[in-house]
Amino acid sequence: MPKEQPKLYTDLASWFHLLTPPSHYVDSASYAACAMQEAASIPIKTVLELGSCGGNNTSHLKARFKMTLTDLSPAMLDLSRGINPECEHIQGDMRKLRLGLIFEAIFIEDAVMHLTAEDGLRETLEAAFIHCQPGGVVLVMPNFVQETMAPLHWPLTLATMGRAAVRDTWNGSQTLTWKKVCVR
Repeated sequence: MPKEQPKLYTDLASWFHLLTPPSHYVDSASYAACAMQEAASIPIKTVLELGSCGGNNTSHLKARFKMTLTDLSPAMLDLSRGINPECEHIQGDMRKLRLGLIFEAIFIEDAVMHLTAEDGLRETLEAAFIHCQPGGVVLVMPNFVQETMAPLHWPLTLATMGRAAVRDTWNGSQTLTWKKVCVR
């Protein structure tokens, strides 16, 4: 992540929902909910969203799960609180986050695209798995992939997305099992 956050996430945060309204996230949130439920080997009740931005996905996911949102930008968390007041909001860097809490699912959407170095991605996934209950799921859904640099549209086919990492072990080595997930 850059040292200074883009102005959209700080000074212009109040414009965020005008540019990307929560209503545009119905399909991606539905896909994420289905993918997490299908991939996990335990029931999902609690979800930690890393890099939640303005809370657009959570505005739909909160009907199914108890959501905890984290973001680097206090301004974006304030915006999210406006549409998700019943959810917990925690300011923090998704690469370094250590809450001391465990969730059945960890969800990372387009915030993953701000990670420009492999180390940042590795740190973020480590943070995700530290917070994930054994048998739970970590779902990462970028909006763009390097192979095409074209926007992804939901629902995706299993050929383009459609796998989720399920954490099979807790302490010790972290074993990941990749499972195919449903597409609605």
